Amino acid sequence: MRNLLFSSLVVLTLAVAVVAQTSPMSQSTDNTTITAGNTVACVTTAAPQYHAVNSFIRAYTPSAEGINFPIDVTCIGFGLEYALAGAAANPVGTQPATINLYIDDPAAPVFPGALPGPPVATQAVVLNDTPATGGVLLTQGITTPVTITPNQILIVEFFLPDGIAPQNIAFVASNAAGETAPSYLMSAGCGTPTPTPYAAIGFPTVNLILDVHWNQTGLTPPPAVTFNLGTPNATTGETPFTVVNDQLTPGNEYFNFYSFSLCPGGPGTGPYLGMCYPNFNDLVTQFQTPLGIFPLHWIADNCRMESPEYSFPTGLAFEVICVDLTGGQLVGNSQVVFVQF
Repeated sequence: MRNLLFSSLVVLTLAVAVVAQTSPMSQSTDNTTITAGNTVACVTTAAPQYHAVNSFIRAYTPSAEGINFPIDVTCIGFGLEYALAGAAANPVGTQPATINLYIDDPAAPVFPGALPGPPVATQAVVLNDTPATGGVLLTQGITTPVTITPNQILIVEFFLPDGIAPQNIAFVASNAAGETAPSYLMSAGCGTPTPTPYAAIGFPTVNLILDVHWNQTGLTPPPAVTFNLGTPNATTGETPFTVVNDQLTPGNEYFNFYSFSLCPGGPGTGPYLGMCYPNFNDLVTQFQTPLGIFPLHWIADNCRMESPEYSFPTGLAFEVICVDLTGGQLVGNSQVVFVQF
């Protein structure tokens, strides 16, 4: 472990310098605001409006988004305005959806007259019940990333199967803030058997939140780690928190290493990738954490992962770094983060 960390420092510096992934492709002027009641879908007319078969679609050409090199599509970002599964759902409070990715030929495009099937990737999605207000933003990892060249057309389909029989309700997220390319709806049950722009069916303000997370082919972005701190509890003397890891590559292996021994020179000034461990065995013990324990040692299945809520004593301080050690090699790491509870 000592040799791995020290010998990889120079390699890490070079790797970070050439990474070309900063943010997802998005055609939404605002891809974080979810507007209640904005999304139009094919649903039953009477409340509680169970959904029929629906496809929510966007089409991306990387070169039109300023990307002029091949990319690997790793995750799809989307939002749920509202979701409520029927009483017979198994597991309780969940319903199925699917993300399908297609590649269209710009020289002879099939879209939007039809989807250029079959899909090059199909990813099952489990939708958990969401509150009736506020909605939730999510990402879904693609098990086998899809490689696309700058001028190819990537079609992203968020597919909801029939929810009438199981009495499922789901509305994907949207807002009316504007978009740089059309949002499409396809639902044969409501007279749109082919991908149809929302504006063409009288709803120009339905701007879907349906984004594409990507890595430049052959390169891997460094991971990130942040902490969401809650309100300190005066009774217990503890502060609740969750750990958020972002810029992950699905399928890669990660550690969050931590130290309660703060570096005298400030975060990032220690000898172990910027961390300080007066007792090196403390780092070795963390390295030996069994695989599959998030947020300590895990294989990413998404681009963004958030832990359950934990609590630490208020006033406690420590430093954390997220490290990508896929295949036993130092692929990249985050900055050292200082956390004060």
